Amino acid sequence: MKSLVEPIEAIRDTKLLAVLGHSYQQTRPMRAESWRSGQSIANLRANIAAAYALYLGGSTHPDAGLAAILQAHGGGDLDAEIQRLFREVQTTLAQQPDALTRALDTLEGYNTLLILTNSLKDLEQALSSAMQLLDIQLGFNSRDGD
Repeated sequence: MKSLVEPIEAIRDTKLLAVLGHSYQQTRPMRAESWRSGQSIANLRANIAAAYALYLGGSTHPDAGLAAILQAHGGGDLDAEIQRLFREVQTTLAQQPDALTRALDTLEGYNTLLILTNSLKDLEQALSSAMQLLDIQLGFNSRDGD
């Protein structure tokens, strides 16, 4: 769970919100990961694909993924929602240019990235609900400010 929740948080907070700033006029494009190479969004696509594969358990161990565990514990609807959110995030990222700086060139691109941060928040909350259903505690979180 920690390997799923914390990266989703980091993507949203560090890789997107830190770049988006407080408004379209106050973006900070040079805070984007790999901004010089223009691979910021491409990196996010890879991050989300890896997290989704981890959630599903991969092709070699699909019964060991969180999706199967949730289904086995009566969380089929929650699993469907988490998978829907992963696909929503992937679809939004697929529609963006590889460079986050190019996505920030227009107000529409900026707003799409804000919507993406909301989808990531929803995904994080759904994963938190899965932890509650499965009675899992994350334990120490180095990102919580302590």
